[in-house]
Amino acid sequence: MFGRSLSVALAATALAASAAYAHHGWAWAEEAVSTLSGTVEGEVYVGNPHATMNVRAESGVWFVELAPPAGTMAAGFVDGVVRAGDQVTIWGHRALDPAERHLKGIRVEHNGQFYDVYPDRVREDLLPLTAPVPAL
Repeated sequence: MFGRSLSVALAATALAASAAYAHHGWAWAEEAVSTLSGTVEGEVYVGNPHATMNVRAESGVWFVELAPPAGTMAAGFVDGVVRAGDQVTIWGHRALDPAERHLKGIRVEHNGQFYDVYPDRVREDLLPLTAPVPAL
């Protein structure tokens, strides 16, 4: 009886861990950095589990996911900094599925101000920008 309970508990733990990894991992996104420029549509959400916004670009409306609230706000990207109708440029990693308009943003530019919500990734991926970054 104890062995079966332990097996069930271990399986549940492994399932929960894999779900958390899938949510917080980057495996769903391309390794390369792309840029997305456009107009913010609707609400900019700064909360759990991640800050989000929709951006209309030439290629359509993109769902942009930023860092969790602590990292997003530490970068200075707080409620009210960007609003619907504002122009933004976002550097990030797009979804592996080309049909999916989903971008994991690591840097946001608005009115000349940069918000590095994933500063470690910005240093690795963007600095210095020696080659053109593909636009979406």
